Amino acid sequence: MITNKFKNQIKRIIVFVICLIIGLNTTMSFNGYSSSNKHFVRLGIENVWAAPVAYNIEAFTESGLAWPIGSGGCGVTYGPVSFSGVTFDSTDGSFTLMTSMPGSYYVTGYYVKDGSIERQAYVRMSVRGSNGVEYILYEVNSTSANLTYYYLNNKNFSYVLPLGVTPVSIHLQFIAYRGISYGPDVYLPITIANVSPTINVTTPSSNGTFSEVAGYNTISLQGSVSDPNTGDVITTKYNIDGGTAQTVSGTVTTSGSFTTTNINAGSLSEGNHTLNVWCSDNQGASSATTAIPFKVDKTPPTLGTVTVTSATNSITISGSATDAIAGLDSYPYRYSLSTKPTTNWLAPSSSPYTYGSLTANTQYTATFEARDSKGHTASKQQSIYTKAIMPTVTVNNPTSYTLDVSMSDANPSTTPYQIIVNTNKYVTPEGILTTSPVWITPAGKKITVKGLTPQTTYTFRVKAKNGNEVETTLSSSTSGTTLMAPPAAPVNIIATATANTIKVSWDAVPTATGYEIEADGITVNAGTGTTYTHTGLNPGTPHTYRIRGTNEGGPGSWSTAIEKSTLPSAPGIPANLTAIPLSTSVTVTWNNVPGATGYDIEVNGALVNNGPNTNYRHTSLTPGTSHSYRVRSINAGDKSGWSNTVTVTTLIESAPVPVNLETTSSKNQIAITWDSVDGATGYEIEVDGVRIDNNTKTSYTHSSLNPGTEHRYRVRAKRGVTVSDWSSMVMAATLTGEFGTPSNFKAYAEDTYVSLTWDAVTDAVSYAVEIDGNIVSNDIDNFCMHEGLEPYTTHRYRVRASSETETSDWSDMLTVTTFTLPTPKNITAAASETSIETVWEAVYGAEAYDLEFDGTIISGISDTAYTCDGLRPGTQHSLSVRARGSYGTSNWSIPLNQSTVSGGSDTISLSGIARKNTITLLWKQADDVQSYDLEIDGAVTEAIEGTSYLHSSLSPGTQHTYRIRTRNESGTGEWSSTFTAVTMSETPATPTNITASSNMTSILITWDKVTAAEGYEIEIDGVVADNGTGSSYLHSSLSPDTTHTYRIRAKNPGGYSPWSELLNKTTISSVQTYNIDCAAGDEFNLILSAAGIQDMSDYSFTVSYDVEDFEVTDLCGLTPRIDTATGDITGTDIKITQYEPGTIVFTKTSSAQTYEVWSGIVNSVRFKAKRDGQLEITYSIN
Repeated sequence: MITNKFKNQIKRIIVFVICLIIGLNTTMSFNGYSSSNKHFVRLGIENVWAAPVAYNIEAFTESGLAWPIGSGGCGVTYGPVSFSGVTFDSTDGSFTLMTSMPGSYYVTGYYVKDGSIERQAYVRMSVRGSNGVEYILYEVNSTSANLTYYYLNNKNFSYVLPLGVTPVSIHLQFIAYRGISYGPDVYLPITIANVSPTINVTTPSSNGTFSEVAGYNTISLQGSVSDPNTGDVITTKYNIDGGTAQTVSGTVTTSGSFTTTNINAGSLSEGNHTLNVWCSDNQGASSATTAIPFKVDKTPPTLGTVTVTSATNSITISGSATDAIAGLDSYPYRYSLSTKPTTNWLAPSSSPYTYGSLTANTQYTATFEARDSKGHTASKQQSIYTKAIMPTVTVNNPTSYTLDVSMSDANPSTTPYQIIVNTNKYVTPEGILTTSPVWITPAGKKITVKGLTPQTTYTFRVKAKNGNEVETTLSSSTSGTTLMAPPAAPVNIIATATANTIKVSWDAVPTATGYEIEADGITVNAGTGTTYTHTGLNPGTPHTYRIRGTNEGGPGSWSTAIEKSTLPSAPGIPANLTAIPLSTSVTVTWNNVPGATGYDIEVNGALVNNGPNTNYRHTSLTPGTSHSYRVRSINAGDKSGWSNTVTVTTLIESAPVPVNLETTSSKNQIAITWDSVDGATGYEIEVDGVRIDNNTKTSYTHSSLNPGTEHRYRVRAKRGVTVSDWSSMVMAATLTGEFGTPSNFKAYAEDTYVSLTWDAVTDAVSYAVEIDGNIVSNDIDNFCMHEGLEPYTTHRYRVRASSETETSDWSDMLTVTTFTLPTPKNITAAASETSIETVWEAVYGAEAYDLEFDGTIISGISDTAYTCDGLRPGTQHSLSVRARGSYGTSNWSIPLNQSTVSGGSDTISLSGIARKNTITLLWKQADDVQSYDLEIDGAVTEAIEGTSYLHSSLSPGTQHTYRIRTRNESGTGEWSSTFTAVTMSETPATPTNITASSNMTSILITWDKVTAAEGYEIEIDGVVADNGTGSSYLHSSLSPDTTHTYRIRAKNPGGYSPWSELLNKTTISSVQTYNIDCAAGDEFNLILSAAGIQDMSDYSFTVSYDVEDFEVTDLCGLTPRIDTATGDITGTDIKITQYEPGTIVFTKTSSAQTYEVWSGIVNSVRFKAKRDGQLEITYSIN
């Protein structure tokens, strides 16, 4: 067998079988012979040892009959006979045929002519190519008479075909008679049995490792295939772990290479796998399978010990890692630090790695990373502070009681320090010494240590610590000495004055080396003496002084301030002296004189010291008598000259003084009555010094009084513009021990109900409540709920008590308006060191919420939570919430107290809800806690379970303190900071005795102060204003003859009282009409007044009358002479600007002080009636 081997060439093996079968339709020709000749041609294979056995390939007679059986012939036909072991190499065209016959077989050929065998012949075997050319493999030629044969025992026949030529068939020929071929020509086709292709995988190599990471997750498959059968098309396939076969893209003809890169190892499970690769040709033959083992690694490296350490300006990162499957990358480690760039991947020898040039006591985040050879990474991150730098300490700026301690270092300003003083004391954040170690962060690394002893040396050592609580070593000792104590405050300060100087003197202070005096706020060095003269002053000016001593310890304390005025200049002569006569009295007034401390008035020639008053009332006079007056001003410096003299005559007609004042007292009120005065148009009553316009009523009830209290009253009558003298003062006291009206009657309103409460009345067996006009029995309860109300509706209430024998008066009426929305509920507060978050349940219909935080109202909160930031640690705060809608608000919720968490503390904090008689304490559940201890007003209650505690049976308005600590198997924790809560005060009662007095441009509202009230609100024409703590309100800048409404309520931390009854009051009209009963010939003075005027020059005054009714006899009755012409009225500030029958117009030039308004008499015009009857005069102010 011939084998040709060529590197990287694929040989094609052709196995064929030549079947020699009797009866093949092979063409036979007998060229050049006549038909009479008997020819027989035989081509066959015979067995030389077992004749007559033959295998006839072709046997024909001339007549086409089969070869005769018998002697000299082969009577038996056998077959098939095979040739095997044929090879053909298309690369070089070599063809080889190897027989598989036993050695006893041979090829024979006969030529028979006319019955005799011609042996002069040869047999040829050739292979016919695809190009039609035959190539001789074997040829036997014999001229002997013997039988022509050729043994076939394992013979090799070979021939090299031209390149590109393929063997098609084996051609057997019998050639006889001198080379003439008589046939037969037998063509035996080559039937090709396919040969399997072969495969050689070059990539991947065995035991490779892959992962799911990009760049490591694709298996690249490469190699070559070949097929001995030229022209066969070869396909390469593979699978993983015996799974579904996948085909490599592209095919190879005969031989060639293949490749694919789309095998995804990342989708495989971690562990060992096998890649199976084979090829097959288009004839259905396959190569042997090549199995390539590989691994998939999906696990990051396992980190070993990773440590991060710091110094003052560096951080070192150290770590290691292993990887069991893929192994670590050759550059496996990488490092990063916040604010610093991340390193490249470094070799194992890079660990430990150090970052330098860092800031001391600064937090950094260090990261150590490791990677394996297949792209997996593992990391560990740790925050760490660089160490603090030991400070350098300086001590300076000594005073008697303080030393400044400064730290110098490169630590951040937030670094805490511990300052140790004389080995056993420490400095607090406030600069005070304590025996407990404390860390502080002084501003600017400087603190003033206070409370030191004068002339004492102190030694300081300081250490710092970083954010990880790592402390530095102590600094070197630095000392400082305080100065001597400043001198004590001077005493026995005396000031003496002249008109232009004040001399101040004081006693010497033993340790003082000098003095400073503060004169009118300006500090002056007074030297070493103990006197100082303040010069160049104006007369009558006040000055203040205080003195302090000085020495090396600095200035001492100031003395108590004294005030001294220079002597004034002589005051001016009082102007605008006016005397207004009544029937039995004359009221004299004059303008205030700047600088005057008092006034002398000469009354009918007698000198009277009138003190500082600018009015004098001359009483007990006889009607129709003349009296004269003049005034001078006085002060400490001198007296002025006398004013001009004013002479007036008392009136013959007057309003009588009311008489028979009688009082009726009960436990809570006093009723006053008096006799009516003929012709009276009204009455004024003075109640405890407050004047009240009582209209025309001759009785007055002073209510809402405390039992056993005394009160004073007097009354006067009015007839038009004429006012009587005051009646005598009467005193009356409320009773004690009498069955009384319920007191402290209060209401609390929500949106749909009103809650009423009052103090129980001794001996009461029942109460009756009047609700919107309906009287309801309330049994013995001193509270009542009015429910089922509509929001924003107004209701009226009063209450009375009944005993077995009597019924009390009704209380004052309460007017209460329900709110439009329900009060928010379930209010909770959560605190941090610097903030408190308040949360509440949503209120249906609310559009926003208001939060009252420590008295400040934060409006327009849209959510049901609000956080107040920027608070100080360990501070307590009060908060309350109300809902707000389109048509109004809810009531405020009960205030909730909450403390911020103390700085640097991990203890729990308390919050609380305070009511009138209880305080509910709240706290958050702490981890690993079995129970809690509470310190309540100094007494400890142990083992409290849960997170709330009710402290009950408390008095209203009382303060209580609390602390809490945790308790578990390990013992007790630290006490929290102190939490303080105050129970709600009793809500105040409704203000009573509300009165209003008016002039043209203002209305003054007054009321009695309410016990326990801390302030008042007044509703003015529907607008609520805070009136502070005052019990009066001046409503100014009003128009004349306009009506206004008022109501008042009291308030304190417990809430608001109900509103008082609405009070209506009208300003005085600028036009007044007087209807006067007259008889012809009567003369009278019409006294004209005004009130609430700042500057008289802004107004004109007009008097109109009918000339048929009156004639004017004197345009100004305030002077002793008769004035009947226009122009200035001598001795007054009045100017008559118009006077014609029926009309008088005048002006005034005086004005009040800038902080006052003017009220009083502006003129007096004398009229004479021309006829009898009720006649009319009109007076207007413009």
